[in-house]
Amino acid sequence: MSDRFTVRGQPIGFVATTGEMLIFVTLTERYDQKLRANSYAYWARGDVLAFSPGDRRYNHGLTNDTLYQFALLVPRDRGSTRVLAYDAQLVDAGGY
Repeated sequence: MSDRFTVRGQPIGFVATTGEMLIFVTLTERYDQKLRANSYAYWARGDVLAFSPGDRRYNHGLTNDTLYQFALLVPRDRGSTRVLAYDAQLVDAGGY
């Protein structure tokens, strides 16, 4: 199994008059689960069924791609970065 995250595009940031920075970041996640020899798998439930019917069997692996969007607040004084908003959206699923 592999689960790979990558930054998509260039993050956008703004500095407030208080010195805090507001940053918008988009990540993509690629999930890939390989199967054992002589076996099969299928997506049984959830959002993935919009992309891959439950009766579709895959002999080698299952995959899905998810898009994550974050709004982050970075304080001026090097304190902890806060997540102000977060959204995730499945954009593809299937197998091979």
